[in-house]
Amino acid sequence: VAQRARRADVAWAFLAAYLGLVALRIAVLGQPWTIFVHQLASGGLLLMAGFVLVQIARRVGAGRGQP
Repeated sequence: VAQRARRADVAWAFLAAYLGLVALRIAVLGQPWTIFVHQLASGGLLLMAGFVLVQIARRVGAGRGQP
């Protein structure tokens, strides 16, 4: 969907922001880095990526001039 919409930059920016925020939280709280791997393996990343792709698909499907 992101390739067809030519909006892969949004998906990459989201992924970078998500991973950065998870890493920052782990570093600030002093948690073990195995939690970082667990966060990537959990369904949260997949769920949020799904929301991003659905939003992109809605924008592609919308007519001209619609948000």
